[in-house]
Amino acid sequence: MTISCKHIIFSGIFLSLFSLSGFAQWSLRTDVVLPIRSSLYSDRYGIGTSVSAEFSVKPKVALKLGFIHNTQIITDNMPDYTAEYSETSYDIIRKTGLRVGYKLYYMSQPEKVLPKGLYIAAFADAMYGHRVLTKRIYTQANGYSENVPIDKNGIFLGGGVSAGYTFMIGHFIVEPNFGIGLCFNPKSFYNENSSSLFSELAPLPLHISVWHIELNLGWAF
Repeated sequence: MTISCKHIIFSGIFLSLFSLSGFAQWSLRTDVVLPIRSSLYSDRYGIGTSVSAEFSVKPKVALKLGFIHNTQIITDNMPDYTAEYSETSYDIIRKTGLRVGYKLYYMSQPEKVLPKGLYIAAFADAMYGHRVLTKRIYTQANGYSENVPIDKNGIFLGGGVSAGYTFMIGHFIVEPNFGIGLCFNPKSFYNENSSSLFSELAPLPLHISVWHIELNLGWAF
């Protein structure tokens, strides 16, 4: 099932659930998520997408339920061509799951509309991850070759905080935000042969998430 199909299915579920709710106003949003660390580490890059429903529960409070999908690619440095043997790796990690969030707005809001303006938020994630790590070997005798990939699966649990600003032009929503969070590493994702993503993090149970520059676009109903 493609990501587009998943978005359509989850959008339909959200529409059905929230159209029956007693809340005054709600919105459907989608975004493109950029990894902040890609600008600091050229060997780490990726992109994410999400679709979510958000609804008001109080004049300054909104709740969010969303479907997210992230793809992250992480590579080691180039092999050491002066050494007789040099090993590097290439990781592709895909995570798909749900996000729930709580948003508190600081500006006064009418009681019957979706909040807008400056806010802070907290969120929690539950995602299923699939990782394929390909070990790459360079030897002066044989040149460059690839080893058999290491295929891993596991459940990621995480959460964090964010801050942003909700602009509303009529029913159209534009919402940039920035945040930071932590994610627990599944033990099944690393072992004594792992490198790259968890090489320096394997002794630790969690890592800092990289999916925290977002631009949400949506429509309020």
